[in-house]
Amino acid sequence: MSDLQKIQQQVKIKMMSYLMEGVGRFPTPSFPVAQPHIVDNFPPTTQVSTCNRCELAQCRKRVVVATQYEPRDYFVLADFPDVNDEQNSEVFSSSSPLSAIAINLLNKLKIFSQCHFSFALKCVPAKLLPLNALTTCARSNLAPELSQVSPKMILCFGQKAFRALSCLDPLLVQEPFEENTQLRFVFRDNMPIILFFLPSLQDLRDFPQWRKQVWDLLSVAIPHSR
Repeated sequence: MSDLQKIQQQVKIKMMSYLMEGVGRFPTPSFPVAQPHIVDNFPPTTQVSTCNRCELAQCRKRVVVATQYEPRDYFVLADFPDVNDEQNSEVFSSSSPLSAIAINLLNKLKIFSQCHFSFALKCVPAKLLPLNALTTCARSNLAPELSQVSPKMILCFGQKAFRALSCLDPLLVQEPFEENTQLRFVFRDNMPIILFFLPSLQDLRDFPQWRKQVWDLLSVAIPHSR
């Protein structure tokens, strides 16, 4: 490979990384050294991290879940982790081209430090999900996580994440909802939580033009971003 070809290859790789991280819509953030939702107070996630309720327990490297829970204003929920999330210590890893899109957005909205990060399915899935895996994970793992974090707002990225929440609030499935919609999620003590149903992170990667719709919706709804 000639020097010119090497330079062209480097430029191509850099441009692709910018696109996948959402720089086309969300400015490049300064990533914090560590995610802010790891604390010492709450008992934790031992049961979740050793979960064996579905077949994914047999092939996973780790359960992608926060090591501790604490109250946060914003609960960021995506469909499921990818191998980059699985291989790192964070829940949403900046090395993941999918999670990096969410991290970019949350930094621009100025709420990253107030966010708790989670996946509806906490293991990297095979091509086909085990039967009832999403429902089981929602009721066994997501429900206690939501209870302890006690958020004021949920940012729900993707259909699977929305289906997981629907397992905990049946009213969400009574009628079809479109993406980029604000809803109410009633989970604990009948206290409604603001819920934004958004496109999946994979869709936001594959269709960068959709990111502007997400930004337009959240930048108005979240006071910190104004």
